Amino acid sequence: MMMLDVAFDFPTKRSLELAKGESPALFHEAASLGSALDRGPIDCPLYGTERDYAVYSGREIRAVFDWVEGYLGEGQEHAFVQLRVDLERILEVARDGGHIRAWRGRDPFCECAFVCLCNYLRYIDCTFSVIELPGYYVSWGLMSPAKFQEFLPLERQVSAAERIAYSDLWLQLQEENAPIRAIINGQLMSVPEDFYDHLIIERIPRGEFTVSNLVSRIIRKYSIGIGDAWFLLRIKKMIDENQLEVVGEADIDTPTGFYRKILREVKE
Repeated sequence: MMMLDVAFDFPTKRSLELAKGESPALFHEAASLGSALDRGPIDCPLYGTERDYAVYSGREIRAVFDWVEGYLGEGQEHAFVQLRVDLERILEVARDGGHIRAWRGRDPFCECAFVCLCNYLRYIDCTFSVIELPGYYVSWGLMSPAKFQEFLPLERQVSAAERIAYSDLWLQLQEENAPIRAIINGQLMSVPEDFYDHLIIERIPRGEFTVSNLVSRIIRKYSIGIGDAWFLLRIKKMIDENQLEVVGEADIDTPTGFYRKILREVKE
């Protein structure tokens, strides 16, 4: 039987590949599914132009944030190509009656990718199992490849009923097509685009500060699996709505010119 280990981000996929190199009898060929499915449109092709522009390397985002040439763009385009190849491989193994083993994390983007996978496998007769990240770990992608072997006893089969339930959830999320999706009280659901704004507001320093400093404060404080690109978009929105104002630009080396902006809160 053909077997495939499915990750929901590239670091985890790479770790699984290294784990297979160390223990080929315990691990399988690795593939990755999903690319920030907790953000942006999902009622469109998973790795198509619409999601690329909305979430990653679209010209609109590069123009807004003055990304350093090569930081986004070609790299993400290559990632989308690889993800399309991986998706075809997942479906090929599944349709041949193989074994799909998913490494499920606890972040919104991993949960979105898992329910999306359940939807792809809904009507396919294959063996489908999952290993869920224990609650005392942050991410599969941050773990040493040698440690993955310790979690193999946690593998369990995903029942047909569970597969259908998660597939239904994905179809519901697609229909709602919200700007972002979050986990609230253990439930994955659609939320408005300002859902995480309070995290930004809570971490705004007194006086003047750089965008880089503000984003760092947010990421260090909240381990919720939300990348800096989304926080940059929301900070830009706050500037546009006159909640924050630009007062200068710092002389620091960053991948985007927007990080160098010096801001302060607008007092009413």
